[in-house]
Amino acid sequence: MWCSVLIAEPMASREWKAKGGHVVEGKVMTVEGGEVSLERAEGQVVKVKLELFVEEDQKAIREHFGLPDGPVPAAGSGAKAAEGLPFPMGKVHGPVDAGGSNYFVYVPKSLKEGREAPLLFYTNAGGGQGKMIQELTPAAETLGWVLAISVESSNKRGMAANERHNQACLDHLLKNLPIDKGRLHYTGNSGGGSEAFANSSIKKAFGVMPNIAYIPDVGLEKTEVVYGLGGGSDFNRYLTAFAAAKYKDKGFHRMTNKGHAAAPPEHRFDGMFWMHCHFLADAKSGYDDERRDFELATLTWLRGLKPNRAYSNAVLFRDIYKPDGQNRQVLDHMLKKLEKDSANPLYHEGLMAISEFSKKYFAPLGERGGSKIGFKDPKNAALVDRELMPKYGKVPELAPVLQAMRAQTARLTK
Repeated sequence: MWCSVLIAEPMASREWKAKGGHVVEGKVMTVEGGEVSLERAEGQVVKVKLELFVEEDQKAIREHFGLPDGPVPAAGSGAKAAEGLPFPMGKVHGPVDAGGSNYFVYVPKSLKEGREAPLLFYTNAGGGQGKMIQELTPAAETLGWVLAISVESSNKRGMAANERHNQACLDHLLKNLPIDKGRLHYTGNSGGGSEAFANSSIKKAFGVMPNIAYIPDVGLEKTEVVYGLGGGSDFNRYLTAFAAAKYKDKGFHRMTNKGHAAAPPEHRFDGMFWMHCHFLADAKSGYDDERRDFELATLTWLRGLKPNRAYSNAVLFRDIYKPDGQNRQVLDHMLKKLEKDSANPLYHEGLMAISEFSKKYFAPLGERGGSKIGFKDPKNAALVDRELMPKYGKVPELAPVLQAMRAQTARLTK
């Protein structure tokens, strides 16, 4: 696993040889950002790029410190973890009283001192509890996001009452935590997903991640990017498609093989990552230290994913965020290895094709509004068969999604 400083017991003193023929005796102490700290016999510590050692010595150092083959990422910022916050870090805390409105909150241990964090604020159709954000904590730690969920907000209360509760919670969060006001993100399920768009009118969002949901009213949303989540046979699939299509290349529709059901945590993790890439790609200045930490965290995270998911997110990292220098070399090396299995590029291509299909064919039905319960459109089913099935119908993760897209939409259950 990559980290900012790779530390193990120092390697025994010996002779180390550079590719140019120079030989030095000493102990390798640490590896940081691709640089080896070498303590010479007389006590002087010198730093030498790992790639300058002969292959045999490189291999010995990699094995000792647990480094994979290929280029090594640049070091992170080295910034200290934040301290003195009013809520504990690394655990879901709450409910927190925001003056009659309540929320649960998660502050990541990865939050750095003096750094403002993005916020993901969650609203659920049936009200919210801490367990609903617990499954998003790995994403919060990787990306350095604060998570919060409204307790009271639900379909039963109505939009006006929900807005009052959400306003109170957001005001309290912004007052008590170091949150970047330009990086507010809203998410929610079903009616809570509709609220996510409504919340962007309370305080402008950078990103909205609606799950089995829709834009509640034309002109209500104020956001920069939309990552729509939902089941292929969800009765709100056309509405989610319309929301994604409205934002063109800043909109994406990610579907599952389910109906009106919450997307799995890994899809929401990918959505948070996608929105994070878009923000830092567009940010002009002031985020240099965060970029260093984000790049290192991303390259570490990608190494731990299933190959097809790793490849897809690595491509998005390359194409949206566009890392350069040493970390671009690491990313290109990773992609080259993953591309050897043709199933990985095909999976990513299929995800992109499904989103574009949705925005082209599902979105027009969503523009006219309304959930379509127990609805089947033979024309769209035929288009799935013609445009998607031949190439992606045998991809194990995508075939069930395509079947759901061509099926009748889910019915409401008691």
